[in-house]
Amino acid sequence: MENFHDDLVIELATHLDIDSFMNFRLVNKHIWKAVQSRIAAVTLYIAKRTFPGQKRILLRMPTEEADARWLASFRSKQLAMITVECLKPSIPADDPLCDSVWHKVEASWDAVASRYT
Repeated sequence: MENFHDDLVIELATHLDIDSFMNFRLVNKHIWKAVQSRIAAVTLYIAKRTFPGQKRILLRMPTEEADARWLASFRSKQLAMITVECLKPSIPADDPLCDSVWHKVEASWDAVASRYT
């Protein structure tokens, strides 16, 4: 793995989902250093791939302080958006009408996740 060029490591990382990326960055020191050198760009790219077409949630994305911890918090946001879209199929989850429901569902997913981590 040390023979992989940093650009190749970054290219591979940007094609992963959140969970796979969280594991990939821990494979070895070379990968960890390559990912850390461009962590803000990589995490923002993965977030955009995780939420294709969800313009509203992507507006809340930071530009400089995006890191792996910030990206991991997107799991509950993703689950909340899926849940809201299932509950209200006629209203897209990124519609302002769903905000209050979306935040409550996200908090619920956070609570569930905190019990198992």
